[in-house]
Amino acid sequence: MRYILVFINILLSFGAYGFNTSSYQNETLNNIIKRSNVIVDLHGDDKGIEIIRPTARVFLKENLAKMPYKCSSDGLLKIMKVAGFNANNFPPINYCIDIKSKSGVTAIFYVQDSLVEFINKEVKVGDNVKLWALWVYSNGFDRLPRFLVNGYEANLPPNQPLKVTP
Repeated sequence: MRYILVFINILLSFGAYGFNTSSYQNETLNNIIKRSNVIVDLHGDDKGIEIIRPTARVFLKENLAKMPYKCSSDGLLKIMKVAGFNANNFPPINYCIDIKSKSGVTAIFYVQDSLVEFINKEVKVGDNVKLWALWVYSNGFDRLPRFLVNGYEANLPPNQPLKVTP
């Protein structure tokens, strides 16, 4: 399967009955990092986690910097509960990928276990990917946003103009 879009239970908590890609705002990782820095700067020297409420649905076209690797989602799930999600019904989330922005900054994206097999088969480091994700929180310690991937499209040729999914 060349392209994949995964339907998940998270969207049901928003009252949706399917994966509505049109509800995701077209963004760049660079822009979100800038916005994240503004949020983190509001705390001054008081470093910590800033929960994005409501979570922001974003559509990104960026490069894969690191293949799926095991990571703990304990913090993510606790933050999702605080944000109002029923995290007990989430599919397993035990992996992360690193995505590199156009300016070279790398951010962590949590990935559902069900996506890992497809990512490993369809993508390699440096490939362009389309991501539909939730911007869940910003980490004041490393000043970077954190995301949960809801879906992706892979195997896009480098430097090829990408179409925005409706």
